[in-house]
Amino acid sequence: TWDGEWWVADDDMFQFSKGIVVGLRNADCAYGDSVMSVDYDGTNCPSGDGSVTIGTKNDSTGEGSFVAGGKDNIASGYYSVVSGGAFNTAEGKYSAVAAGRNNTAKGLYSAVPGGMSNTAVEDYSWVTVLPFTWDGEWWVADDDMFQFSKGIVVGLRNADCAYGDSVMSVDYDGTNCPSGDGSVTIGTKNDSTGEGSFVAGGKDNIASGYYSVVSGGAFNTAEGKYSAVAAGRNNTAKGLYSAVPGGMSNTAVEDYSWVTVLPFTWDGEWW
Repeated sequence: TWDGEWWVADDDMFQFSKGIVVGLRNADCAYGDSVMSVDYDGTNCPSGDGSVTIGTKNDSTGEGSFVAGGKDNIASGYYSVVSGGAFNTAEGKYSAVAAGRNNTAKGLYSAVPGGMSNTAVEDYSWVTVLPFTWDGEWWVADDDMFQFSKGIVVGLRNADCAYGDSVMSVDYDGTNCPSGDGSVTIGTKNDSTGEGSFVAGGKDNIASGYYSVVSGGAFNTAEGKYSAVAAGRNNTAKGLYSAVPGGMSNTAVEDYSWVTVLPFTWDGEWW
């Protein structure tokens, strides 16, 4: 029935014994029997009996084969499947290629889940697709980017740390704690508690201020927002944008203050 926009059949079944093409017919294709092709540009070819093609420039030549999408894919094996990607081939009986590029499933019941230029040769074989390649000593990823939304620890996890979000810790002994969101700790027994804070090394240092930094040394604290302690021991940067470059037991209290560290002390007469 015509509803004003579409012809609609709510209750009837239809049988197309030869097949059906949704889109354009491929004049160069020897269509099989009982086939279906969704073909917007007239380049697919379901030549195997009972085969289906969707996408563009895809061929389903095996009986009962199916190319579900992508382009330039071939499903030539008996009841083989290529789900997507480009330039993939499922040759073996009941073989499958899920996605990727230039992959081939040759063996009986073989499978390639994705990646590039992978081949599953043996019967019942499966290609494990990893983002890394082994060079004999290291697993290497030359081209891929990785996202770790929660964070990453290189070394040991600190069981007593409430890790923030989007954090990183290089922690060989499991004593660092980047609890501030977006914070980073390197070294040992260092805490980055402020949002975006960074302890770059040393030990027993604390960066508690918003986007504060302790570069190294020991027992140093950057408390103020955007404050920094470069090195030394027992130094504290308390003020907003305050800084202590080093030395021992120095404190920058005021906002924008800077502690000048000299290699001399004044005894009343001499430096």
